[in-house]
Amino acid sequence: MQPRLAGLVAVGSATDGVGGFDTLYKARNLATFVINASTHAIVATAEDSGVQLIDVSDPSAPVAVGSATDGVGGFDELDGAFGVAICVINASTYAIVASSDDDGVQLIDVSDPSAPVAVGSATDGFGGFDELAGARTVATFVINASTYAIVASWDDDGVQLIDVSDPSAPVAVGSATDGFGGFDELDAAFGVATFVINARTYAIVASGADNGVQLIDVSDPSSPVAVGSATDGFGGFDTLAGGHGVATFVINASTYAIVASYSDDGVQLIDVSDPSVPVAVGSATDGFGGFDELDGAHGVTTVVIGSSTYAIVASLIDDGVQLIDMSDPSSPVAVGSATDGVGGFDVLDGAGAVTTVVIGSSTYAIVASEFDAGVQLARMLTT
Repeated sequence: MQPRLAGLVAVGSATDGVGGFDTLYKARNLATFVINASTHAIVATAEDSGVQLIDVSDPSAPVAVGSATDGVGGFDELDGAFGVAICVINASTYAIVASSDDDGVQLIDVSDPSAPVAVGSATDGFGGFDELAGARTVATFVINASTYAIVASWDDDGVQLIDVSDPSAPVAVGSATDGFGGFDELDAAFGVATFVINARTYAIVASGADNGVQLIDVSDPSSPVAVGSATDGFGGFDTLAGGHGVATFVINASTYAIVASYSDDGVQLIDVSDPSVPVAVGSATDGFGGFDELDGAHGVTTVVIGSSTYAIVASLIDDGVQLIDMSDPSSPVAVGSATDGVGGFDVLDGAGAVTTVVIGSSTYAIVASEFDAGVQLARMLTT
């Protein structure tokens, strides 16, 4: 019998100003990576204008191992640090941070998590970078041995494509702006994820003000192409208002996206197997059908356990996370949740972003919580 997700149990947490953690105030986003068999998290923190590096190899006892702050040690693009992604280039591990107040990105060598090193940066309006104002989130992808980043920029209403193959010298290679060249769903671009179909690479962008998603062919990063879009209230899409987080997953050779919709207090599931014609396949809303932690849905990630695919949604207003079985994307099912202050969960106030990691034989969720200024670690229970 295949294991199935049954819930979450709190196992550890960390808070700014306690136990050596000095850069967790207004934790906004996070990513994980492995160095020498140890698992680490990097957290982007808006008010601390920096990043916190954490060893989470023992999820019950996270350890502060390093940090970086804007304006110190060569770091010049971390003011309002918001989004973060990881990439590996020539056996070294790098983080790329999208910084909303600096209107740019910071490249960081995190190969030694105890001593993060600033290696490169880019700023809106300089060196060909024209879509980085209010940079919110970032995703990375590889084409023909080159590594690229795509940044969703809230204030510029668009996306910036960057060649980061040489992290010390990021290069602007392309961009797209709402209202130009067929792009119609990039107003207040917030979340971004990438996926591959038939050897072509695509991005899906969730747009907060357009209440929708934009599908983009980025196979030629120098010339991104609008291929499809969807808007709340049209064509069966009913839960896209205030689109924030977005993630993708594959079931039975079909590719899907799930969008966390802040204003609709829910999630929209979309079949993007044909990126030119995204199809609404299912949705869920806070307060209906057992869903109780989707108010202010903000961040989302996906995970496969056994033969089933699940989403974990971080909800900013509900101060918690919602677990969803998406094995049938047309009929998402609530399978559990966690709330700040209940059952040992103490750092979920303002839960805004979530990721998962496998350590040993268990899968864990790590949540960045803005108002608790920290991270919550939880083990995913199976039956």
